Amino acid sequence: MKIVRIIGGESTGKSALSKDLHQHFGGVLVEEQARKYLHVLQRPYEKKDVVEIAHQQLSQENKAIQSNVTWVFCDTDLHVIQVWMEFKYADCPRKFLDHLAFQHTDIFLLCSPDLP
Repeated sequence: MKIVRIIGGESTGKSALSKDLHQHFGGVLVEEQARKYLHVLQRPYEKKDVVEIAHQQLSQENKAIQSNVTWVFCDTDLHVIQVWMEFKYADCPRKFLDHLAFQHTDIFLLCSPDLP
Protein backbone atom coordinates (compact mmCIF):
# COMPACT_ATOMS: atom_id res chain seq x y z
CA MET A 1 0.00 0.00 0.00
CA LYS A 2 1.20 3.49 -0.90
CA ILE A 3 -0.11 6.45 1.10
CA VAL A 4 -0.03 9.78 -0.70
CA ARG A 5 -0.78 12.93 1.28
CA ILE A 6 -1.70 16.04 -0.66
CA ILE A 7 -1.16 19.06 1.56
CA GLY A 8 -0.96 22.83 1.23
CA GLY A 9 -2.82 26.01 2.00
CA GLU A 10 -6.41 26.86 1.25
CA SER A 11 -7.38 26.98 -2.44
CA THR A 12 -4.16 25.43 -3.71
CA GLY A 13 -5.78 22.64 -5.72
CA LYS A 14 -5.45 19.82 -3.18
CA SER A 15 -8.94 18.46 -3.76
CA ALA A 16 -8.74 18.58 -7.55
CA LEU A 17 -5.31 16.92 -7.56
CA SER A 18 -6.45 14.26 -5.07
CA LYS A 19 -9.49 13.41 -7.18
CA ASP A 20 -7.42 13.27 -10.38
CA LEU A 21 -4.84 10.96 -8.80
CA HIS A 22 -7.57 8.73 -7.38
CA GLN A 23 -9.32 8.56 -10.73
CA HIS A 24 -6.08 7.66 -12.52
CA PHE A 25 -4.58 5.17 -10.04
CA GLY A 26 -7.66 3.86 -8.19
CA GLY A 27 -7.51 2.95 -4.53
CA VAL A 28 -9.24 5.04 -1.88
CA LEU A 29 -9.68 8.79 -1.70
CA VAL A 30 -9.83 10.31 1.79
CA GLU A 31 -11.68 13.57 1.29
CA GLU A 32 -11.05 16.71 3.31
CA GLN A 33 -13.36 16.55 6.34
CA ALA A 34 -13.17 20.27 7.20
CA ARG A 35 -15.17 21.29 4.15
CA LYS A 36 -18.08 18.99 5.03
CA TYR A 37 -18.01 19.85 8.72
CA LEU A 38 -17.87 23.62 8.29
CA HIS A 39 -20.53 23.58 5.55
CA VAL A 40 -23.21 22.40 7.99
CA LEU A 41 -21.98 24.34 11.03
CA GLN A 42 -24.50 27.05 11.91
CA ARG A 43 -22.05 29.28 13.81
CA PRO A 44 -18.45 30.48 13.61
CA TYR A 45 -16.08 27.58 14.21
CA GLU A 46 -14.18 27.23 17.48
CA LYS A 47 -11.10 25.31 18.56
CA LYS A 48 -13.24 22.32 19.60
CA ASP A 49 -14.56 22.16 16.03
CA VAL A 50 -11.06 22.01 14.57
CA VAL A 51 -10.23 19.21 17.03
CA GLU A 52 -13.36 17.34 15.89
CA ILE A 53 -12.37 17.86 12.25
CA ALA A 54 -8.96 16.36 13.05
CA HIS A 55 -10.61 13.33 14.65
CA GLN A 56 -12.87 12.87 11.63
CA GLN A 57 -9.93 13.20 9.23
CA LEU A 58 -7.96 10.57 11.17
CA SER A 59 -10.97 8.25 11.31
CA GLN A 60 -11.42 8.38 7.54
CA GLU A 61 -7.70 7.84 6.98
CA ASN A 62 -7.71 4.81 9.27
CA LYS A 63 -10.68 3.30 7.42
CA ALA A 64 -8.91 3.78 4.11
CA ILE A 65 -5.68 2.24 5.38
CA GLN A 66 -7.54 -0.76 6.80
CA SER A 67 -9.15 -1.38 3.41
CA ASN A 68 -5.80 -2.80 2.24
CA VAL A 69 -5.85 -1.23 -1.23
CA THR A 70 -2.82 -0.36 -3.35
CA TRP A 71 -3.22 3.44 -3.12
CA VAL A 72 -4.61 5.79 -0.48
CA PHE A 73 -4.86 9.45 -1.47
CA CYS A 74 -5.41 11.88 1.41
CA ASP A 75 -6.85 15.26 0.45
CA THR A 76 -5.15 17.10 3.34
CA ASP A 77 -3.98 15.59 6.63
CA LEU A 78 -3.02 16.48 10.18
CA HIS A 79 -0.09 18.61 9.00
CA VAL A 80 -2.54 21.10 7.52
CA ILE A 81 -4.74 20.96 10.61
CA GLN A 82 -1.67 21.46 12.82
CA VAL A 83 -0.73 24.64 10.94
CA TRP A 84 -4.35 25.82 11.10
CA MET A 85 -4.49 25.29 14.88
CA GLU A 86 -1.11 26.85 15.57
CA PHE A 87 -1.92 29.87 13.40
CA LYS A 88 -5.43 30.40 14.78
CA TYR A 89 -4.97 29.28 18.41
CA ALA A 90 -1.17 29.20 18.93
CA ASP A 91 -1.59 25.58 20.04
CA CYS A 92 -2.05 22.07 18.73
CA PRO A 93 -3.03 19.16 20.99
CA ARG A 94 -0.08 16.91 21.87
CA LYS A 95 -1.99 13.79 20.73
CA PHE A 96 -2.03 15.14 17.16
CA LEU A 97 1.66 16.03 17.23
CA ASP A 98 2.45 12.55 18.56
CA HIS A 99 0.37 11.01 15.78
CA LEU A 100 2.27 13.02 13.16
CA ALA A 101 5.60 11.77 14.52
CA PHE A 102 4.65 8.16 13.72
CA GLN A 103 2.30 8.60 10.77
CA HIS A 104 3.27 6.52 7.72
CA THR A 105 3.51 8.37 4.43
CA ASP A 106 5.05 7.24 1.16
CA ILE A 107 4.63 10.46 -0.80
CA PHE A 108 3.90 14.04 0.21
CA LEU A 109 2.67 16.43 -2.46
CA LEU A 110 2.81 20.06 -1.33
CA CYS A 111 0.47 22.28 -3.31
CA SER A 112 1.10 25.98 -3.75
CA PRO A 113 -1.29 28.72 -4.93
CA ASP A 114 0.90 29.34 -7.98
CA LEU A 115 -0.14 26.05 -9.62
CA PRO A 116 -2.48 26.51 -12.60
